[in-house]
Amino acid sequence: MEIVLAYTPMKTLAVVICLLFALWAGYGLLEKERDAMAVSPSAEFNLSPRDIAGLEARARGGDCQAAYQLARYHSNFTLKSEDAIRWFRQAAKCPETNPKLELIALLMGDQDPAHREEIRRLIQEISKTDPVAAKRAEDAVLAAGGKH
Repeated sequence: MEIVLAYTPMKTLAVVICLLFALWAGYGLLEKERDAMAVSPSAEFNLSPRDIAGLEARARGGDCQAAYQLARYHSNFTLKSEDAIRWFRQAAKCPETNPKLELIALLMGDQDPAHREEIRRLIQEISKTDPVAAKRAEDAVLAAGGKH
């Protein structure tokens, strides 16, 4: 007995439909995986020279968020601590606590009396709006062997 597999237009159509469905399902899974990927924490530091120039102009104009973004960019990405300190000082002129805390962290390792005075003043400013954060900063400075 001989079995003959005949290809009919219906079988061909069914195979094509199954292949198209499999491709569509595979594409859907790939897209879902791509959308579920976490954004790199360094994405906020992926700044072009044009972005940096724009942030600098806004920061010089008094935009605290722009100054803070530049400070974090230099502190965490370029590792230019002098630039980071300059922009943190600009951002610390505004009421937000985080720029002040991060500036304290950068200045803590330095024994310069002017920096010690600046740390003391920053802790005092923080205590007006967030006494708990001020106390933690004070404790961190003391634990690091510094005096505020």
